[in-house]
Amino acid sequence: MATSNFLIFAENVEDENMETDTDYEVDTQRMTGVVPGIAVPKMHNKLYRQSTIMTAAIAQSIVQAGYNALDSDYSGLVANLRRTFAGSVNGVRPDATGNIDLTDVLNTIKEYATPSIGQIIITKDPASPAQKYTGTTWELVEEGTFIMAAGKTAAPGSTGGSNTHTITIAEIPEHNHGATESPAAGHNHTGNTNSVDLSGNFRSRSNMFYDVNKGPSQTLGTASTSGRFTVKESGLRADGNADDNRSDYIVHFDGNHNHSFTTSFYPAHKHDISISNTGGGQSYDSRPKYMAFYIWVRTA
Repeated sequence: MATSNFLIFAENVEDENMETDTDYEVDTQRMTGVVPGIAVPKMHNKLYRQSTIMTAAIAQSIVQAGYNALDSDYSGLVANLRRTFAGSVNGVRPDATGNIDLTDVLNTIKEYATPSIGQIIITKDPASPAQKYTGTTWELVEEGTFIMAAGKTAAPGSTGGSNTHTITIAEIPEHNHGATESPAAGHNHTGNTNSVDLSGNFRSRSNMFYDVNKGPSQTLGTASTSGRFTVKESGLRADGNADDNRSDYIVHFDGNHNHSFTTSFYPAHKHDISISNTGGGQSYDSRPKYMAFYIWVRTA
């Protein structure tokens, strides 16, 4: 255990035998020195107490630092003074010259400050962190790579994903395209052919048979027409007959007509429709808004 033999002079002197601070401040012997033949006890007690109490206090500080403070060892006292007032860093004490070797302390601090293997540094500095942390190896994460939390399904260091994507059919939500087609009821299609006029007139004999000598001798039928035939003129003179033999007719045939028709019948039905495709199928940028940094991962 460290010890000190420096003691306080006049440690237990009563106040009446000790010069006060006020008197000591203006005492002529304190300011000009002791006068031969004169020794004032109160002034000397004050002088020796102030001198020795400071010495004892310094000696006690040396002891509390773990070193000896002895008036018999001047060199040791000086060395211990240097050790004491140099203090200590993290428990490291000064050597005999008062120097403190902080190598181990600095190495410990460096070890704490240096990222461990697997840790990352995000920075705008393109230089490798190996320049700052000597003896380490770093890998630059590929440009355009985002950081995702690892867990049960994603192992640390695993990669995946893409900054662009083209949607597949399976990824499109199930949906319908609405379209309407009006049904057609069962019906016939009617129409007319082009009109052709076949109308005209022709000459016809009477329905009476004439004998040149005997006159009318046999009735063939009534003078009539049917269908599209009509008598236009009657009582015309027949060629080669007597003047009164007016047995010819002008018959008119009305040949102007149309033909109606009906197409085949088709039951109620719907007509198929087609919906044309649209879209270009190009990939799109799937990245959210971002700010880019260099990402370094310590690998060794």
